[in-house]
Amino acid sequence: MPKTHAGWVKAVMTGAAASLLAMLSVSCAKDSGSDQSTATTNAAGQVTVSIASSGGPKPGGSLIYGIEAETDGFDPTTNRWAISGLMIANAFTDPIAAFDINKQPQPYLAESFNHNPDYTEWIIKSRPNIKFHNGQPVDAAAGKKFTDAIKSSVLTGPAARPIESTEIVDTLTLKIKMSQPWVAFPALLTGQGGMMIAPEQIDKSAAKNPEGSLKPIGTGPFKFSEYIRDSHWIGTKNTDYWQTDKAGNKLPYLDKVTFKPLPDVQSRIQSLLAGDVNVIHSDYYDKVETLRTAANQGKIQFFEGGGEDEESFAMINVQEPPLSDKRLRQALAYATDLSVIEAITGAPEDQRADSPFNKNGDWYADPNYPKFDLSKARALVDTWKAENGGAAPKFTLSSTPSPDVAKVTQALQQLWQQAGFEVTLETGEQTKIILNAVTANYQAVYFRQFSAPDPDGETHWWLGANAAPKGTIGLNFARIKSEQLDAALTKGRGSPELADRKAAYVDVAKVLADEVPYVWLHHVRWSIATDTRVRDVLNGLLPDGVTQSLPVQAGVHRLTYAWLAS
Repeated sequence: MPKTHAGWVKAVMTGAAASLLAMLSVSCAKDSGSDQSTATTNAAGQVTVSIASSGGPKPGGSLIYGIEAETDGFDPTTNRWAISGLMIANAFTDPIAAFDINKQPQPYLAESFNHNPDYTEWIIKSRPNIKFHNGQPVDAAAGKKFTDAIKSSVLTGPAARPIESTEIVDTLTLKIKMSQPWVAFPALLTGQGGMMIAPEQIDKSAAKNPEGSLKPIGTGPFKFSEYIRDSHWIGTKNTDYWQTDKAGNKLPYLDKVTFKPLPDVQSRIQSLLAGDVNVIHSDYYDKVETLRTAANQGKIQFFEGGGEDEESFAMINVQEPPLSDKRLRQALAYATDLSVIEAITGAPEDQRADSPFNKNGDWYADPNYPKFDLSKARALVDTWKAENGGAAPKFTLSSTPSPDVAKVTQALQQLWQQAGFEVTLETGEQTKIILNAVTANYQAVYFRQFSAPDPDGETHWWLGANAAPKGTIGLNFARIKSEQLDAALTKGRGSPELADRKAAYVDVAKVLADEVPYVWLHHVRWSIATDTRVRDVLNGLLPDGVTQSLPVQAGVHRLTYAWLAS
């Protein structure tokens, strides 16, 4: 869905059982030249239809990726990255840390990270002999400059709020001091907060040079070559890339990658089926069957789910009247009949959301979120109307202009108007929607967010300190302020004991259910689809050459190991 997503922090501490990602064969192979496609389903019910090549990786070739949206630039310290931005970022640079198959953060650009007993100091050691694309070294000085830029940025700084200072220990070692214990800190380094760029690029951004945003300088498998907004981003093979495969062959295998923004999901799918692009990603439940059927017919390959996916919801600016009144937000929740939404989107009933935590995950407990009850919704609205001159409460619901999204927002409009609201719909491009959310220039917006496997990764979205005034940048998009919520988030961030952390996030879910800054809809499940020539498109081994990466998270994956069969 071209709703919106912000990807500054991907957090994780607990490890899901690797067996959930082990594939169980459910169907026979199909002919595809010399190779064969096989359909498998894992223990979580996620389907893969893929082709295992009869030969080894072949270097060369160009890959075109149809991404869901445009992004506003390529500097992690200044630009608002949704999933499309993170896809491009993983091509031109590398994260300091990355998730393994058990959803634990492991060193990537870093060689190691360690902490003191109370988690108030972290030591990050860089791998030796890695250089940015411009020849600058990846060392403690570069790490300090990057971390300080993340910390000082009005955009990303709130996500790094506990960072107090950085200190160079030696050429490759950086010490980061915290103002409070931060148990899950390495997970910050797996997302936008850890996508290292060169000091030269940081300096250009600081000097307001457009190249600081539009011409990225990273460490990644592909060097920036060309960017034309709303058309394409091109990266060419980094012949000096620091990683090799298990056989000692230099990575990447591809000569070139091109990312093309294709916001309309149907056009994206048709582009894949027509051979205009090699890979797409999608989070539309009702399009999954189209992709799966094409894969079962041997036309494409299909990878469903993996990692941690988000939730879809209507987000409410709780500081903006009339929805600043909690009773009206609760009324919206009571008025939302999810069966109506499921008839439009194809979302299964078992994926209904009532919190940012999935029911089959480690952090879920029933939060007592309002269930559909139109009579309760009308009663709350009538009470509000009686206190406010009798007029219906009015507000605007914003979304991206996709026809599929329009069907959902129109359904929500009708459901809420049945409860006594007057709802106006408006649309804007994803970059505009995100900007409006960051600056609180909205009343309600159809949104997609919260993909961190560990809830600490969502902390900055909910802290009262990040609820900046309207018109200014704040990562607490809903602008919710709650002492109880802040206390629970602080406990969850600083407690090393898993039981204490779980209890803290149960409290978080209960506060969100009571305050209703989000009218929850469904848990999202991403799919990756490729043509029949693409191999190893998901995340490969970690740099140790042994540990398997988490294959994909919320539609984001690296193309470091991808190659094209002949």
